[in-house]
Amino acid sequence: METHRDAIADFIRAMGGRATLIGNSLGGLLSEMVASTYPDMVEALVLISPATPPRLPDPEIHWPMARRLLLGATPGIGTMLNRQILTSMTSRELVNDLLYRITHKPERIPLEMVESFVAIAEARRRLPWAAEAVPKTGQSIRRNLMRRARFIEMVRSIKAPTLVVQGVADPVVSPTSVAWLCSLRLDWELVRMDDTGHTPQIDSPVRFLSVIEPWLESHLEQELTA
Repeated sequence: METHRDAIADFIRAMGGRATLIGNSLGGLLSEMVASTYPDMVEALVLISPATPPRLPDPEIHWPMARRLLLGATPGIGTMLNRQILTSMTSRELVNDLLYRITHKPERIPLEMVESFVAIAEARRRLPWAAEAVPKTGQSIRRNLMRRARFIEMVRSIKAPTLVVQGVADPVVSPTSVAWLCSLRLDWELVRMDDTGHTPQIDSPVRFLSVIEPWLESHLEQELTA
C-alpha cells in the first residue's frame, strides 16, 4: 500500500502540483493515505466505498463476501486461490464473476464497458506477477486496517475537503463501517446511493456524476477564492 501511495504522489508531482483524488474501495484507502502523507498535493477527496476497518458486531456485513476477502488476504492461501482462479477461468468469466459480485445489477453495465474490462483482465493475466499481486495487496490492506489506532490518526489528519459516496447495496464494504468512518470526521459529507452496489460509478454513472460534480465545483471554487 505504501508503494502505491508513493507512486500516486510521484505522478501528481510529475504532473505539476496538486490533484483531486477520486478512489473506489482500495483506491479510496489509497486516496486517504496520500492526503494524509502529502497534504499539500491533494485539494479534494471523493471516496467511493473506501476500504475501512470492520465494526463488529455488524448486522449489515455481507458474510460470504467477507469470508472471500479474508481468504484472499491470507498468506499462502490467497496466492493458491488466485492461481486456481486464473487457470480455471477465462478473462471474460473473471470479469463477469467480478461484476456479479460488486455491482448491484450487472445486466445494466454497457457492453463496451464490459469489453474494456475484459481487455484489461487479459493484459493483466499475462504479467509475470499476476498471481501474486492481488493477494499481496490484500495482505497489505489487511495490515493497514488492523492497525485501527493508526488508521484513525490518518483519517483525522486529512485536511482536504472530502465527499464519501456509497451504494446502499454494497456487499464489499459494510455501510456500518462507512458510517463509523464518517463519524470520525463530521465535516465529511456522506451520500448513500440507492439501487447501487460497491461501484456506484459503474452501476449508475449519470446519477453518480450528478452527485460529485456539484460538490467538486463548490469546494474547488471555495479553495480558489480562499
